[in-house]
Amino acid sequence: MAPSTTMIEDLFPKEPFFRIHEFKGSLAKEGLVADELQVVVRYPLTREGEIRGKVLGDRNTFKKIEGLFKVPGPLWTLKSQEHEGIRWQIQSDQVLVPMISNRGWPSGYGEGMATVVADLRFEDVFVTEYFRTQGGRQDRQLWFFLAGPRELWGLFQSRIPSYTGEVKIDVRYAAIELEEPFPFDIEVRPVYFYDNTSEPNSCEVTKDALALLLKTSKSVNELPTEDFLSLGKELADDLTLLVSLLSRRWVEWFRYQLATSESIVTYVRTTRPCSSDSLHWDDGLVEHHKSRDFFKVGLRNLREFRRKGFNLFMPIVYFVSANQKKYLEEQFTTLFLSLERIKDMFAREEGIQENLPEEDFKKLKSGVSAVIKEDVQSSKARNMIRRKTRELNRPPLRYVLDVLFSRYDVVWKDIYPKGSDLTIIDTRNDLFHSSKDLDIDNLVRERDRLQALLERILLHMLGWDDISRSPTGSLKQWLTVPLESEPKTKKKS
Repeated sequence: MAPSTTMIEDLFPKEPFFRIHEFKGSLAKEGLVADELQVVVRYPLTREGEIRGKVLGDRNTFKKIEGLFKVPGPLWTLKSQEHEGIRWQIQSDQVLVPMISNRGWPSGYGEGMATVVADLRFEDVFVTEYFRTQGGRQDRQLWFFLAGPRELWGLFQSRIPSYTGEVKIDVRYAAIELEEPFPFDIEVRPVYFYDNTSEPNSCEVTKDALALLLKTSKSVNELPTEDFLSLGKELADDLTLLVSLLSRRWVEWFRYQLATSESIVTYVRTTRPCSSDSLHWDDGLVEHHKSRDFFKVGLRNLREFRRKGFNLFMPIVYFVSANQKKYLEEQFTTLFLSLERIKDMFAREEGIQENLPEEDFKKLKSGVSAVIKEDVQSSKARNMIRRKTRELNRPPLRYVLDVLFSRYDVVWKDIYPKGSDLTIIDTRNDLFHSSKDLDIDNLVRERDRLQALLERILLHMLGWDDISRSPTGSLKQWLTVPLESEPKTKKKS
């Protein structure tokens, strides 16, 4: 028995800006298939969020799914079943089924009564709508819907109401110009959604989502659709990474729509939560009106570093993640992970991973081992010391950082009191390798200094020279005033 419309509404109460698909489908796992299932899938339209679903049915439906639930492995496959006249398909290979339920009705009662048999959670889902007639549109469009702060995308839009109440939306600076050539045009623009699901007689509600739009009029022979999609995803991933860096908050794409002459493919994925709060005019690593200039040089350098094996993806991920952490120690630790990642890749690139060539160090290590054997009586102590001798060939962290700072023209003395040394390494050692109770006021400052250093390194590596917001003037002034609890000034060794 198919569920009634009322039951669907009870399962998924109407909310604006969600899309619900109800269809006959199958669930599969390790070659086992349960078909002829009544499935409902629901996902948000205007921002990131959960993709949820349910399987509806009776006792017989439960029996179909029960065998799959016992098969090891977390992921199931969902596919809508083909029927005559159906022009769309829904599928996912990333389905989680956390719970199945058997109501346990008495024999002979409620056989045709529908209920929720399984809850579904999706990592992603594809929805493909095929057109009856082909060749209607010559161009192809790829829309990436964006979540997170919008200000650093460099878009300007205004709403101009007329005396009749009509509102005209004026969008400026939609086109994005980049130095790297792409076989498609690039824009960022708002997409408006309309909904009146709250009440049957309620007025229509309007909400917009920001989208990155890629469009091409090239033929499929000139630019195959697979290449168009692949290049587009790479660009969307890189641009959202750069905007996340500038915002110090996550900016993600959570859905794309690929429109061709044959179909519209919608891909929805779950992603990390993104703040919808607006950025203040002085937030961000660059001034808002300069973000497009940053895209040009930043994208080029990001990809150039990646091509030579120096991938800045994880350092930026750690940097942004640190700004989302709740506890101060987590923030400092995650920021230092970013610095360590950059330092290691830089040391490898510069050939300063080791103090001595491997053969020379083997000779030194042999001599050191002989001294240890002669001077250390305890066999336990000898073994522990020998395990540490390998570290003798690793350059000091401070030395590698000094070379890194010199290479990329990174200054640090202006964020310390006059005459102070670089103290973030000692703070890192205390936090990582001891159980000391660190002074909270000093740790706040060290966190801010480390963040400013990382910002300067990343900006310079990406080809951006303006570090006036790393940190801002007021924060820099606060960082340079000595605290009684700060470590005493030490001479550089």
